[in-house]
Amino acid sequence: MTLLLRLDTTILTDFALVGLTPIFRDFWGDQVAKTEEVLEEYAAGVESGKLPPEDWTQLKTINLSSEEEVLGKKMFPEHERGERSCLAVTDVRGAILATDDQFARRAAKLHGIELIGTVGILKTCVQCGLLSQFDAQRKLKEMIAMPLLLPIVSYLPCVE
Repeated sequence: MTLLLRLDTTILTDFALVGLTPIFRDFWGDQVAKTEEVLEEYAAGVESGKLPPEDWTQLKTINLSSEEEVLGKKMFPEHERGERSCLAVTDVRGAILATDDQFARRAAKLHGIELIGTVGILKTCVQCGLLSQFDAQRKLKEMIAMPLLLPIVSYLPCVE
């Protein structure tokens, strides 16, 4: 199966706030996607002034099928629309779910959905040479200092 990465709102937010949105296209290309519901959540953040305007058209947008919508409401009713849509579409179509939302991560594990988060994405970018370890560490520290969504308390190993 081709590697596919589904991005939820927490990931879009974290990477947008530190200017790293091009890495998704640069590294994963057309294998990365977000749902319309994730875009709507992100747009609400922009409208409230908490998030920077960002052109997400370079990433594929997935529209949920009626089956996926029903599944999401049934299996993940307590989740926000963005996370619910990503969980449902990833469960039905298969892919890796990219999220830092601990509640969504717990649900994904219960349903056997493969996960990656901010640290895993940064580590992958370091391993493939897209970012230096120093730059990844610096960007992660910037994310942690932001008062929004990132719940991570550990850092990538520091290179002196």
